[in-house]
Amino acid sequence: MWTSLVEHRWRYGPILWRTKLAALLFLSVFCVRTEALPRFDKEAIRYDSDWLVSAPTIAATLFETTTPGELVLSNGLISRTFRTKPNGATVSFDLMTTGTELLRGVKQEARVTIDGVDIDVGGLLGQPNYAFLRNEWLADMKSDPDAMQFIRWDSGPIEPRMNWKRVRHAAPNVQWPPRGIHLCMTYGMPESASETLRDILVRVHYNLYDGVPVLSKWITVENTGQIPVRLDSFTCELLAAVENGSEVNNPDNLTPNIHVESDMAFCSMGAPGAIRSAAHWIPDPDFTTQVNYHLKTPCLLEASLDVGP
Repeated sequence: MWTSLVEHRWRYGPILWRTKLAALLFLSVFCVRTEALPRFDKEAIRYDSDWLVSAPTIAATLFETTTPGELVLSNGLISRTFRTKPNGATVSFDLMTTGTELLRGVKQEARVTIDGVDIDVGGLLGQPNYAFLRNEWLADMKSDPDAMQFIRWDSGPIEPRMNWKRVRHAAPNVQWPPRGIHLCMTYGMPESASETLRDILVRVHYNLYDGVPVLSKWITVENTGQIPVRLDSFTCELLAAVENGSEVNNPDNLTPNIHVESDMAFCSMGAPGAIRSAAHWIPDPDFTTQVNYHLKTPCLLEASLDVGP
């Protein structure tokens, strides 16, 4: 059975972020479930050398931790940690080469607006302070009953997103698709959803690549029912990042410590302005203990389009 999907793809990390919007048709979901995962040992896989000088030998891998329901995507350079209980959520984003935690708080994994209704995808509630995130807080945090709920995860190799006929030969060892691992997390509608929205699934996809601190993320929205619906807009990422400094008077001078790029880049002579329609660094209304009196520090990354789709 053919399934109609909408995709929003982006890559990011300390190095790169990319966005693409396209209407897609898939014959089937291409994820392969992995049952047994290696145990995450941060010190054992952390890459200490300069990855631009000496190529890392650690492959991107999906790990589990000693905490039930906790998964880690890591390639020795960066890692992203997820909880799947009581709902799916990112609980750590680590630049492993320096031991720098890039995440300050737990947010939703995505947000969609369908037939005028805003629906959060995953996330956890109850963090007492959004200046920082303590691991011991996670056990007491709850799932939002009105948000889409985590159903399952699947993983497998990275699939090519387009056919590429190689022309240039400057890099003879280049691989297509790039080596790495793909993680797909599926969310279903909450019990409070209306009848027209009950059959909607949102799949949140992550690609982590071998040898570079780069993570790609996109979502697919699937209507498994017979009632047509309209996807008005979506937010592919909400990342409560650690602020890169503190400004009492003029927080606009702060630049984020995560580099972002996008396929939805246009109408600019430089990279920062080109992605202004797809990547937005905005104030976090939950971060009420910041030093800026007006709570305007731009430390929340929202990946969304200004118009549509």
